[in-house]
Amino acid sequence: MLKEFNPMATDIQENSRFLTFFPTSFHPYLILMRLDRPIGTLLIMLPALWGLAYGARTYDVPRAYWLIFMAGAFLMRSAGCVLNDLADRDIDAAVTRTKGRPLAAKTLTPLHALMCLCVLLSASLCLLFLLNSFCWMLGVTAAILVAIYPWMKRITHWPQLFLGLLMNWGCLMSMAALSHTLEPSALLLWALGICWTFFYDTIYAHQDKRDDLMVGVKSSALKLGANTKPVLHGTLVLLAVIGVYLGTLSPRGPLYYAGLLVGVALLMRALNRVNLDDPGDCLKAFKESQIFGWFYLVVLLIG
Repeated sequence: MLKEFNPMATDIQENSRFLTFFPTSFHPYLILMRLDRPIGTLLIMLPALWGLAYGARTYDVPRAYWLIFMAGAFLMRSAGCVLNDLADRDIDAAVTRTKGRPLAAKTLTPLHALMCLCVLLSASLCLLFLLNSFCWMLGVTAAILVAIYPWMKRITHWPQLFLGLLMNWGCLMSMAALSHTLEPSALLLWALGICWTFFYDTIYAHQDKRDDLMVGVKSSALKLGANTKPVLHGTLVLLAVIGVYLGTLSPRGPLYYAGLLVGVALLMRALNRVNLDDPGDCLKAFKESQIFGWFYLVVLLIG
């Protein structure tokens, strides 16, 4: 049985300062794409930059690649949000945290969202053509997985794990952009990112567990319940082991290992402190989880 929740937290900010820079008529589109909340873009961008930073020990990395993958993260995160809201508009209307989203609140129509999605995907395709043909194949595969993701919460308790495949796809693409293939190190870096995403998104899912039960959708938060913290502790141990092994494949100095372990320790600290029955606390821990991504990027660059 679920414990009583505190009042539902949300990071939807209708009076966001960011929105004031744009005409009011644009606001529903900006909220639909989550442009007022950049953390999602950062969580997609960081693994892609990990790939470039890791591969820089072996390959020359064109400066343009950093910009291409940052722009790609922005476009694909925005497109994913639009597609997710199209699929979930009826569910979102029944969930406290999401009922203010433009499609759920009917401030935008599905046709408007589809037009926005077409623009975003077209821009993403233009970026993809700047990379090699192997990346084109990976990009098409990513688009298919993005289209499948919104339905995962209806058929499995592990949509957070599936999300990990997507959120970290950029590290596969960025390393493939350098090597024209998928090397074992790219797959290991992807696995490290999947552990990270599963960690923070399972905590995030605890915000919605009462509403998810009511509307009949699944999540790792509901599946794990009281076992969430032990499982996430194990996930962080696996993340650390993968990170250490990656350091041996492309020899790194002590700074790499120290930074990796400090980053993992910060995640452990957030996990130990979070109250999984307090949505506001879950949201705070989720936002703090991005610190690991930045730590790991820095140690890949200088470690």
